[in-house]
Order: sequence, then structure tokens, then C-alpha cells
Amino acid sequence: MEGNNKGSEVRSRHGYARTWRGCLALMLGGLMTTEAQVAITLTETQGIVTSSGFKSFSITSSFEDLGVSESYRWKFTYEIEVTQSRNGGPWDISHLILQVSDNLTSSDLKESALWEGPKTYGAAPSNPGIPGNVFGIKLDTKESDAGKYVITLHSTRIPMLGDFYAKQANRDYAYNAGFGLDPALHPESKIWVPDTRVDVPEPQEYAIIVGLGLVGFAIHRRRRA
Repeated sequence: MEGNNKGSEVRSRHGYARTWRGCLALMLGGLMTTEAQVAITLTETQGIVTSSGFKSFSITSSFEDLGVSESYRWKFTYEIEVTQSRNGGPWDISHLILQVSDNLTSSDLKESALWEGPKTYGAAPSNPGIPGNVFGIKLDTKESDAGKYVITLHSTRIPMLGDFYAKQANRDYAYNAGFGLDPALHPESKIWVPDTRVDVPEPQEYAIIVGLGLVGFAIHRRRRA
């Protein structure tokens, strides 16, 4: 399906964070945990908009709390799988753009995969089909196997739900269907990205973070049933 999401510039996540934290605190007030490892998978049929060239595209995002002894405490992992494009062209993914909070700097990340940013990305020859502007980081991608990519980030920032955009070498592209939309209302079409805050969340907030991911997962399961 040709991308047709006509989004505008993605607004700051500060307001969004207050909204979903407040809502989920009421829903998940009894849930307590000390560690969170939650994976979210989006595909071309569930939560991703792609250009017509892709046969398939999926991205799985997850995070892990490495503990207080780590300076870059939060580990984010992104696994991308694509098949050869419909027109027979290469499946190489040239770059991945991840949304981040607008006060994040390069010192909040410990990665050689960081190509450029953080800065605002939008319509440009290098980003065909991107549905709006987003403040983010651009990551280099290297195949670990045919059509498979694994990208790891270590950050000082706690996880939140946000947007992504990926470009294939032959100008095909993919992005999450909820690009630019409030994650409190569309958690099923977001991925994990670094948030505004560097402080350690309380156990109740772990529950909220995990719960938001589970809400999106449950919506996907219900739609696929």
C-alpha cells in the first residue's frame, strides 16, 4: 500500500507523557515490577505503512534495564526483517530514523551506529514518503543476515513510545502507521524509543511503561484474531 498518512510535525512528548502516565496509573495501579523487558512488533499488515515495493517489512523494538551500575542504563534493541522488493531491487535498508525527545543530545547515547542527529527530519530526497517532521536520530544499518538487521542503542533515557521511518536503498520506505499521533491513543502503532527523562522511574512507573506496551500488544492480538 502506498503511504498516505499526511502527518504534520510531531509535537513534544512532554504533554503525551503526562496523558498516558495518568491514564495508565489508574488502569494499572495494582501492578508492581522491578524490571521491564517488553518487545513490540509491527509489520506491514499490522501497524506499518510501506511503499508498494516491499513484499514484507517488520520491526521489533525492545528495551532492557541494565541496572544502576551502568552509566547508559537503558538498552534498546531494534530488529528489522525485510524481503526482496516487489520490483526485484535490493532489500538493503540505508538508514533508520528514530524519534527522540527534543532535549536529547548525542551524549545521552553510547553507539557507533549513530549516523547523525539529533535534529529534525522531514521531507527530503533522502527521506521519500516520510509523512511529517520528526525530531530524531538517524542510525546506520548493517545486515546481520540476508534481509535482517539488528541495531542496539544504550541510553541514559528511560523508554517511551515513539515513531520510526526507514528507507530502502531503492527508495522504498516504511514508517509506523501512528506517525505523529498521540501514543496514549495509538499505542498499537508505536515502538520503543528514548524518552525525555534521565531519572530512574519508581516501581509504579515501571508498571505504567510495561502496561503501555502490553496495551499495544493486546490490541494487535485482538485485531489479528
